[in-house]
Amino acid sequence: MEVQFLESVINELCTLLTRKRELAQQWAQNTEAMFFAPSERLEEYIAQRDEMLRVLGEIDERMSALCAGRTDISAALDGTRDGRNLSPALKAVHACALEAQASANAAMRGEWAVRQRLEGERKALLEKITAAQTTGAAARQYHRAARMATGVMRPAEEHKTI
Repeated sequence: MEVQFLESVINELCTLLTRKRELAQQWAQNTEAMFFAPSERLEEYIAQRDEMLRVLGEIDERMSALCAGRTDISAALDGTRDGRNLSPALKAVHACALEAQASANAAMRGEWAVRQRLEGERKALLEKITAAQTTGAAARQYHRAARMATGVMRPAEEHKTI
């Protein structure tokens, strides 16, 4: 009976981890689309992300419930530990956990890359704005000097009080 229970837990954990990996991959694929989407679609992307986070929370809760009191299963889910000392039945769970962790890391790297790209574009835009403002001020000074030189514009005279 214990073996059957353990097999069902392992199968469910593998299914949950596969779903978690799929959500992480979907998150990574939608990252760039979300950041560069028109503002009309932003609300839709935020709703999709909120739904993904809700589903990920449910998956984590279910996995915690399945692992309650089972240190061997918890060790298999911990992707940072070595899987060599696990039982053969739990090695599949360990492999799924490593895949899910790799997908989550890829999603985070994707978000970081997009954030860096956006920061670079923001800096470039600020430089263009600063250059345009500087050029505009210089052009105004040039045109003002040209109008004064041609007599179109007279220098401001000081008002005299009577």
